[in-house]
Amino acid sequence: MTKKKNPPTISYSFQTGPGPRVAEPAPADRKPRVLIINAIPDDNRVTVEFIDQRGFEFHNTGNFKFPEIDGLDIHVLFLGGRKGGRIKFGKPDFAVNLICDPDSNARGLEAAGELVARDRIPTLNPPDRIAATKRDLLYQRFADFEGILVPKTIRLRPRYCRDIGAAVERGDIRLPFIFRPAGLHGGKGVTLIREPGDIDELERFAFDGRDYYLTEFVDCRDPDGFYRKFRVIVIDGRLYPRHLFTSDQWMVHRNSQQKDAAFEAEEKDFLENFGERLGSRNLARLEAFSAQVGLDYFGMDLNLRPDGSLVMFETNACMYSLFESKRENIKPFTRRIGTALREMIFRRWRDSRPLPLH
Repeated sequence: MTKKKNPPTISYSFQTGPGPRVAEPAPADRKPRVLIINAIPDDNRVTVEFIDQRGFEFHNTGNFKFPEIDGLDIHVLFLGGRKGGRIKFGKPDFAVNLICDPDSNARGLEAAGELVARDRIPTLNPPDRIAATKRDLLYQRFADFEGILVPKTIRLRPRYCRDIGAAVERGDIRLPFIFRPAGLHGGKGVTLIREPGDIDELERFAFDGRDYYLTEFVDCRDPDGFYRKFRVIVIDGRLYPRHLFTSDQWMVHRNSQQKDAAFEAEEKDFLENFGERLGSRNLARLEAFSAQVGLDYFGMDLNLRPDGSLVMFETNACMYSLFESKRENIKPFTRRIGTALREMIFRRWRDSRPLPLH
């Protein structure tokens, strides 16, 4: 079910008194007051999963799904869409920004940045750092990062297929390349263009002012004929391996992975011996890369090449990885990720360590 009307949202006006907005010391027994920031997509459309007396839940709309954590005084805010009423609770101790897609939720992300800057709210995953995770911007930042190949990515707003062909002729992008609509995830709309004649296949896309990404294709087929992609979740600067997918298709996703027992055993072994499999040099590279990304939690999808180098497929905070998997071979590793998030939040609270003010 798709909600087509402009959804109402809450305005971001806190009930704070006059004078400087300075956080007061909190009683030791008080729960942390946490503001969870979401956004309505720029097109004002959400896909609703269910509606009940508590409200409604929607997905795939540029917000990261936050797990339930006991011991927090949670207040949820949606930005974007139409301006609504005044927020009816006091200033939070800190905020968790769940807006993860700067392409689909740009307006809400901008509003979130204005909110936390104006009220000086310490924020996990500051909005300005999320804005810097657009695919083309990440390439520009990390194109020369030693030991990690970030494939060249450009952003286009084509009106015709010939505009894409012209980008190839100018040398802006090389064939083969991956074509994808900006703001979509999960492999939606992803097309591999191998030859100039394949560009005409893109006529099926709406060239109506929307943005698209073109990413140079790196063939990561391993010597055994399979493609592999592993995911690492970064929480508070620490690396947590989450899964290793193996597929006979170049676009490796959950639905295309091999489910044989041998591949599941390989995945478990990779996660158990993650540091050894990558090596100390690659671990140091990923830690340095993560530090430059500058987010409190996010994910990276990579491939480990036979020569020991790394290929970075994707880096963003939209990866669905904070929940425990039902697959027994990786369940302990996914549980650690959820635990690490909870521990980070309460550690920041207990230690009163200042979060970035943005």
